[in-house]
Amino acid sequence: MNAAPQIVSITCMARTASRPQQAGNCTKRAGCSNRPLFREEQRQIVETAIQEVANFREWTIHALAVRSNHVHVVLAANDAANKVVADFKARATRRLRESGAAATDGRVWADGASKPPPLDG
Repeated sequence: MNAAPQIVSITCMARTASRPQQAGNCTKRAGCSNRPLFREEQRQIVETAIQEVANFREWTIHALAVRSNHVHVVLAANDAANKVVADFKARATRRLRESGAAATDGRVWADGASKPPPLDG
């Protein structure tokens, strides 16, 4: 018997530095750009990719917001939050690269994600 899906809240950060060697410690003083990382076209690609994964995995998205430098997702899933994050990041990166909206090398996402404990469903 499968356990009931858990409600999970996830926030994934995009890479924040204009110069890759500074990612993770980005400040104005360090010379990082404050320009949006995800333009409108890229935000739509990321949103569509996340919806594709959720549909394929039969996860239910309750809220999804793709911002200029991060993504918020609240969903019900039978899988661990780490798997959800990995699947979302992988599909979004693939779709961004396929569309030419991201470089074919380098990283799109910062390490990890914010995953508070599952919410009671």
